[in-house]
Amino acid sequence: MCLVGSCQNISCGESYKDHSTAHSKDKKHSLTMNLGSIRIWCYECETEVIVNKNIPSFIIPENSACMSKKKKMHVNQQEFLSVNSSPQKSSSGGDETESEKEDDKSISKDKAFTDMATRRHHLCDICFNQHITEDAIVWCPECEENFCANCKKYHEIAKASRKHEIISIENVQNLPRFVQQIKINCTDHDERFLYFCSEHDTPCCIKCIKTKHIDCRNLNPVETVVQDIKQSSSFSDLETTLSDLLINVTNFVEDRKANLQELKEQKKQCVGEIQSAREAINTYFDELEADLHNKMHRTFLKHETEIETLLEDIEPHMAKVKEMQESLNSIKTIASDFQSFMAMRMMSQWAQTEEAEQQDWVQTEKFNWVDISVIPYDIKSSKDIPPSIGTIRVKRKCGKVALKMQKSREAQLIGPVGISRSIENIHLKEKLQCKIPLGKEALEILDCGVLPNGELIFCDRKNIRLIILNSEGDVVRYLMLPFCPICFAIVDKNSIAVTTTDKVNIVDLKTGKVLRTFAEGLKARSISLQNKNFIIENLGKGYIVTNLQGHTGTANLIPINFAETFYHYPVIIKGKLYYSENESNELICCDLEGNQIWKFQHEQLVHPYGLTSDDSNFLLVCGFKSSNIFVISADGKSYREIVAPNKHLNGAISAYFNINKQELLVVTIHGNVSLYEVM
Repeated sequence: MCLVGSCQNISCGESYKDHSTAHSKDKKHSLTMNLGSIRIWCYECETEVIVNKNIPSFIIPENSACMSKKKKMHVNQQEFLSVNSSPQKSSSGGDETESEKEDDKSISKDKAFTDMATRRHHLCDICFNQHITEDAIVWCPECEENFCANCKKYHEIAKASRKHEIISIENVQNLPRFVQQIKINCTDHDERFLYFCSEHDTPCCIKCIKTKHIDCRNLNPVETVVQDIKQSSSFSDLETTLSDLLINVTNFVEDRKANLQELKEQKKQCVGEIQSAREAINTYFDELEADLHNKMHRTFLKHETEIETLLEDIEPHMAKVKEMQESLNSIKTIASDFQSFMAMRMMSQWAQTEEAEQQDWVQTEKFNWVDISVIPYDIKSSKDIPPSIGTIRVKRKCGKVALKMQKSREAQLIGPVGISRSIENIHLKEKLQCKIPLGKEALEILDCGVLPNGELIFCDRKNIRLIILNSEGDVVRYLMLPFCPICFAIVDKNSIAVTTTDKVNIVDLKTGKVLRTFAEGLKARSISLQNKNFIIENLGKGYIVTNLQGHTGTANLIPINFAETFYHYPVIIKGKLYYSENESNELICCDLEGNQIWKFQHEQLVHPYGLTSDDSNFLLVCGFKSSNIFVISADGKSYREIVAPNKHLNGAISAYFNINKQELLVVTIHGNVSLYEVM
């Protein structure tokens, strides 16, 4: 019933057609009473009116629309007293001025309004929608609603929500703000997220799939990607990374403080050395001594200031890492699996950025260790009057901080977090089967790949060329090379890295011209590009890791004693290295130090050669002699033959997995090409 003036309009509530709300909007009558519960509701303030506790006393206005929103705030007595403290005295000791009283009154009203807005988030959403104010005690991330004790019972009984994990309101407030803001419904379509698109790194609903993601192939069900996320290796890796980052920042701080302390000791030593030099000459050099002192002090001041500035710059990094570490701990114990999954990806990106920045610290000159000493002038050996009694020398050494990471090579080679798939659900559908045209010599195809524009590229050793086909299997062009190619790694749309017997060549994809070379003298064979780093097989010795410019870092060698008669294409998945050993019919997994973890053998997989992966959790390997294709999990515990032996795969020597299009390209040494859609 409407309480404004003499209106007394009676209409239904939200549980039916909600004519009471329509009446409020049409007539600008904001106050109404529920005739069943005798509770009063204000539409303007969106809160219940507690008549007996209102200060000042509650009065039904003739026209509530003429009152401003703040003036119609209905604040209970306890809230009113908490925001209206005792009058304050002015700085002169007298009473407050009228202006100050008005300001305090305005502040009190604003704070009361804020308190009411904050309290709104702790009310039961079900009751609130019925114009009932009940304090919420739990939050359901899947329903994205608060529940009071009574509504919680129904939520736990209802078939649609009985399996939902609920969180206490107190724990929700402990979650980081960005985690609380993660929603399970699409903001564009208000539909539940059902899939996660790996290509765009974002969740999507059914309507998103039909619009924004209509061409995306790498879509995975949300329940699959969030399953056991808190127990996953990726979550554990993030915990380790944050811990390492905190240790790194702490070490940088301690290192700078130690250098600062040592500089103080060196300063004392320098003062003594200057004094000793001064005693060796007469008073004629007093002015020169003072000049040297000034130079010394300026030098120390400059470098001390640099170090102190660096310490100030590092401090926010330490605070941020601690904050992220605390956030991750709260996520691990409190957040839902979906929140944990999304938060983990956000925090992983931040952690990778922070880790890269700390690597830059190590390489920058600012973090070099500073030693300052005095080189005295040998007055006895000089015939002329010296311009100074000494010089100030600053010697920089490499910093003493060793970054703690999962492993230095993992920092180089591990890329973004991937989406896991079950090998039982992986199937291949043949899209293309063709034959590479013959050259002047018999074909000897050793490698294959897919260019960014979708064209297929192959390496023909005997005919000294690269062959490019379109998606229909027709020849686009031949790239004749000035050297005998072995294997390659696609760098970008314009260039490709091609190995020959003693080096790596960066070749222009349009002209075939060699742009530059590196790793000269290396017995280069297979080559792979992982996270902007080349992994180059050094025949019989292992792998060399370089950046895109061909420069090796401190952790540049992965020693493995494998056979020199065959090539071993490297694959990296989550810090593990995989390669096939043709002679022993084995697929081998080892860490990035070259230590073997496990090996896989199967009687139906003979002479495994072509090896590739989805960069997440499975490998695809071709049998050179068995003429088939196996899919094997990254832990080596499960496997399946997904393509049975056939003549077209006889001599399968190379495989390439196109992650963007979810396609597998396989080529034999004789030039038989097979292109499969991975489903």
